[in-house]
Amino acid sequence: MVLTLKTMEVNKVQKKIRVTPYELVKYQVITSLIFFRKEHLIPSDIEILSMLALWGPVELSKFCNAAAKVLYGPMEPEEFSVRAQNVRNRVSKLEKRKIVVKSRDNKKL
Repeated sequence: MVLTLKTMEVNKVQKKIRVTPYELVKYQVITSLIFFRKEHLIPSDIEILSMLALWGPVELSKFCNAAAKVLYGPMEPEEFSVRAQNVRNRVSKLEKRKIVVKSRDNKKL
């Protein structure tokens, strides 16, 4: 049995665009996790990971509160704790999948 590799021709396209730091980080998250590692992520997971990458190490409750404001925009005070808990739940799932790592004291991401 002989295996032969087919060659394919690729046209190189060079295009320059301006992106924000957030868009650049989001692109890197998508490329490394979805394309290379074949992880299945929902859009809010991608947003959360992008914020974590940009904001650096941060205390979990502060991150959840700030991320809820970014993800959900203006909201009623009674909705805020529910939205922040949604973010915390997503972070917990990402941690279980070994995508996010908490510090040793379990307070910082």
